Amino acid sequence: MCNKCKPFAFLSGILLGGAIGAAFAALFTPKTGKETRQEISVKGKELLDKSQKSIGEFKKTQVDPFVKKVEKDIKEKINEFKPVTRKGK
Repeated sequence: MCNKCKPFAFLSGILLGGAIGAAFAALFTPKTGKETRQEISVKGKELLDKSQKSIGEFKKTQVDPFVKKVEKDIKEKINEFKPVTRKGK
C-alpha cells in the first residue's frame, strides 16, 4: 500500500471496526426493540460525530497541505512558462 494511502486506510479501518462493534453489541444485548433502536440511534450519532472529527483532522493534516503544495507547484510552472509563451508571440 502506498505511504500516502496509509492514514486513510487506518482511518477507514477504525470507523468500520467501530460500526461493526456497535452493531454487534446492539444486536446481541438482551433489550426490548425500542431500547435497541434508541441505542442504535445514539451509537450511530456518536459514530457520525467521531467520523466527522476524524475526517476533519485528516483533511487538515493531509489534504490541505497537499492542496497548498499543488497550488504552489502550479503557480511556479505557470511562471516558468510565461517567458516562453511571450517569446512565441
